[in-house]
Amino acid sequence: IATQRNLKIKGQLSQVRVIRLNGIGFDWNPLESAWEEKFHALEQYKAKHGDCNVPQGRSENPRLGSWVVMQRSLRIKGQLSKERTSRLTGIGFNWNPLESAWEENFHALKQYKAKYGDCNVPQGWFENPGLGQWVGVQRKRKIKGHMSKEQVNRLIAFGFNWAPKSSVWEENFRIL
Repeated sequence: IATQRNLKIKGQLSQVRVIRLNGIGFDWNPLESAWEEKFHALEQYKAKHGDCNVPQGRSENPRLGSWVVMQRSLRIKGQLSKERTSRLTGIGFNWNPLESAWEENFHALKQYKAKYGDCNVPQGWFENPGLGQWVGVQRKRKIKGHMSKEQVNRLIAFGFNWAPKSSVWEENFRIL
């Protein structure tokens, strides 16, 4: 099979043989075919779920999540063609899901602050159980130096409380 593909690429495979192989549905470019198959599966996933953020190890198509991660990696390395990048972008592919999730949580924090006047979302808060956890993770990320300066500055400008326990102590001391 590999020999037939190589001979065709080199122009050394007779037209008769090319026609015969085409007649049985010979796949001249299996890597391209595999990419197209995964792309089509991603389109179906988006139609069903509304986004392209396929979790890895999904039961419906266990390899699709890994393929999605690989496309992001290839793009970062400059190894994903412009055409494929464009096609993925065209269906709403999320190139940076971590950044998108951060933005969604930041927006949710803004809504919380507008309603309650502070950024101290309790763990397991009934309206958005994950928001309190996200707030705590931001504090830990800052301590470990795992936040971008832009994220830190946006939270500071928004009045984010980096040390809520210390603030409570200070407030109680002031009252005392």
